[in-house]
Amino acid sequence: MRVWIIPIVLGVLVTTTACESFPSEAAEQAEDKVARADYFETAAVTYYDGGRYELAATQFRRVIEEQPQNKKAKRGLAKSLYMESAGNPGLNRQERAVLLREAQGLLESVVSLEWPNPTGTGSRRYEVQTDLALVYLDLADLYDRDVRELEYALSRDASASEAKFAGTVEIQKSKRDDLLHKAIPLFREVLAVSAENPYALASLSKAHLQLGNDDLGIEFAERYLDISKKSQHQWKQQLDLYAENVQGRVTHEQRTFYMNKIQGARAKQMKMHLLLGSVFMRRNEFGRAAKEFTSAIKIDSAVPATYLERAQALAALQQFNKAVEDIEEYLKITDPAMHRTARMKAVELLDRYQGALARRGAAPVPAGVADGTGTGDWGTPDGR
Repeated sequence: MRVWIIPIVLGVLVTTTACESFPSEAAEQAEDKVARADYFETAAVTYYDGGRYELAATQFRRVIEEQPQNKKAKRGLAKSLYMESAGNPGLNRQERAVLLREAQGLLESVVSLEWPNPTGTGSRRYEVQTDLALVYLDLADLYDRDVRELEYALSRDASASEAKFAGTVEIQKSKRDDLLHKAIPLFREVLAVSAENPYALASLSKAHLQLGNDDLGIEFAERYLDISKKSQHQWKQQLDLYAENVQGRVTHEQRTFYMNKIQGARAKQMKMHLLLGSVFMRRNEFGRAAKEFTSAIKIDSAVPATYLERAQALAALQQFNKAVEDIEEYLKITDPAMHRTARMKAVELLDRYQGALARRGAAPVPAGVADGTGTGDWGTPDGR
């Protein structure tokens, strides 16, 4: 502290005290909070980009502790929780539900806020809407699984009282449908901004199919598959162009980047073919089902269950020789211990189809069966 003698106009000397300028304690604390939040956010994004979602969630929580109204951190935490739920096979259904419910609450609290495009004009709110709609869809899946398991238990237990399950099934269906009805308008808003958004198209297909709106679900699925194929072709073109520019000296990292994009799109495309195949089986459109299962096998021929599904479609078309080939392939590539129950079913089907071949011999194939356009005279999805 310095003491200054300051002259006044009238010549009177006045002694005053002047303090050097230091930031206030409150200002210093505010700066520290900003610095800590920035540090935690950088760590969170690094963990998220590296696929370490649980650690990313921890860091995003720390950002929110420093800045409770930080909408980007809330969205980041929600996305981390969603990815942890989707990608951690060690979680049970209840643990997944807890993560998804927290993600739902976070996204619902920020989705209506302003989300300006940081690199241009327009709003990025549709991205947050996509995040929230995907959370709704995953939660709906949990209820849908409950429904299917309860219905299966009822079908397998002849002594079970239908009333015992009926109430629970309807409750779970209602919860599932409520979430799907929340997700659908969000995805439609996303399409209004981004007409070829693959997440929205695939999700709208799945949501409508779960609700029983088959025609709409199939329409969105076909749009998604078309875009997926174009996307894979574009990634391949970009890789080829990059290789040409660097005269073939493509780094391992760059090749891995492009191949991961292509393989990721192919994996999602395969899931859509399988979903459509199951829908067409349910609708007794066995030719279309067989076509979808064939498309899935072309993408990945090492997935055993696809052969079992296609075999049942082919048997319903009375193409028993091809159905037998698929069952034999399934038995060849499955593990007797790991797939014991499914293999027992496969053996039963194999015996049935071989018996049908022996009985029918060289009998003429009904019209519309040989080319896969008809259903044959077997009315049930599994060809019985």
